[in-house]
Amino acid sequence: MTRLASRSVGAKQLVNEALRRLDNLRYNSTTGEWNYRIEPEGTPQTIDWKRWLGPAPNRLFSAERYFRFRKYWDYSGGIATDLFYHGLAPLVYAMGAQFPIAVSACGGIYAQKDREAPDTYSTVIEYPNFYIDMSGSMANAAANRHHRTAIYGHKGTILFERGQLHVAPEYLGRETESRRRQTPEPRVYELPPVGQLRDARSPHTANFFACVRSRKQPNLPAELGLNVLVAINLGVQAYREGRSKLFDPKTQKIVNKPFPKPTWEGDGKNHTASGD
Repeated sequence: MTRLASRSVGAKQLVNEALRRLDNLRYNSTTGEWNYRIEPEGTPQTIDWKRWLGPAPNRLFSAERYFRFRKYWDYSGGIATDLFYHGLAPLVYAMGAQFPIAVSACGGIYAQKDREAPDTYSTVIEYPNFYIDMSGSMANAAANRHHRTAIYGHKGTILFERGQLHVAPEYLGRETESRRRQTPEPRVYELPPVGQLRDARSPHTANFFACVRSRKQPNLPAELGLNVLVAINLGVQAYREGRSKLFDPKTQKIVNKPFPKPTWEGDGKNHTASGD
């Protein structure tokens, strides 16, 4: 996340108006995702089942639920809590940590019928001046080929490619019609490699311990994690309840009254036609 956000320092200025992000996470398999191996030595005699359940509803021991917990609502939010954090956190980091004002969600169990959490899930997360559209599926792996991750702003577009950021300007103002129809040539920024996946967390760990010693703020402070997880959790609630969830960033509570949306308040001039 750090390397992506560090290259997006100017993203807030580029896409600060009418921001829209499309983010797609996709997998596909014959057996279904999260069907992890059930170890035969995992039994009531070797697992402290009551302690593992914690505040979840009490039930008889289930090796299926223990090893494949991501499929069940009692212990997981499905695609949202497993995967969406990794896509949402870098953008919120770049745009400035903040809470959402409304979250909606949809999806369903379309292919993998052995679970409670949906195999296909989409959420729209609204902020005061932009919104984020995220989609994920365990039933089709082609999403990024046709529906790639991008940020669409009033002044430009940022396309996320593997190891690269493609930044293309928007033609504005008194551009000719032919120029507006042209596809702007993007500027390509190479992202520094992070090594193997097992090493991707090392920079965060090193930064955290350095901040313990220096008392400085880490790159990923707890407040940012809270901002992101509130948005993700509201999406899970919206899906399960079948209605949008409204949130007040000041009180940090779910509310019933929607937050005011961006609107035109006038420029102070009299635009009334003559004679009216």
